[in-house]
Amino acid sequence: MGSISQAINEMGLDLYNELNKKAADKNIFFSPMSISTGLVMVLLGARGNTATQMQEVTSLFLPCLKPSPSRCDLVGGIHTEFQTLLSQLKNLNKSCVLSLANSLFAQKGYNFHQKAQVRLSLAFLTVST
Repeated sequence: MGSISQAINEMGLDLYNELNKKAADKNIFFSPMSISTGLVMVLLGARGNTATQMQEVTSLFLPCLKPSPSRCDLVGGIHTEFQTLLSQLKNLNKSCVLSLANSLFAQKGYNFHQKAQVRLSLAFLTVST
């Protein structure tokens, strides 16, 4: 579960430290995995300037999006890395079941492109509804 899981953990710790500055006496609950997965799911369908801006933001915590040669530069890039991580998490231990639920919701009247839906299903082991 190499660098991608480590990057998600580091992002989670950084985010916790930021949130904790303003809520030191409060409970803080969030899922770094869900935040990362959601951003990368949106990135998969983004194009043009939106894709460029999202790639800049997500590369701050996901090293696979930084412009350097790595496994993430192969076909599928960061999405292949997430697919591998999700598959590994799903098959960690036969006595444990881990279920993750992340969804994208479109504005009423807006439909996702069919190609983007197929790519999401393949990359994130999902079922479209």
